[in-house]
Amino acid sequence: MTLAYPGPTSELSEIVARDAFLDALNDHSLRTRIMEKEPSNLDEALKMASRLEACDKSARDGAAHNSGKPSNKDKFVQAARAQLNSRLWLRLIMTVLV
Repeated sequence: MTLAYPGPTSELSEIVARDAFLDALNDHSLRTRIMEKEPSNLDEALKMASRLEACDKSARDGAAHNSGKPSNKDKFVQAARAQLNSRLWLRLIMTVLV
């Protein structure tokens, strides 16, 4: 808002900015949950959206972990273990051969 309309802000401009942000969200459920908390300005709406998105992502990651489907973290750990095991085997083979 400040870049488009420089100068002092008013309560109306804060409401317009907040509503424009909420209308731009692609998630109707997220928009509704934010509006239930009645943010008074754009900053509050943005903070709420960030928190709710983080909570949703955490819940999805937890559900994926509990469903037996490996998460990205699990995949990374498995790849790191495989790489470590291959290095250990290589050292063992080099030690035996030397």
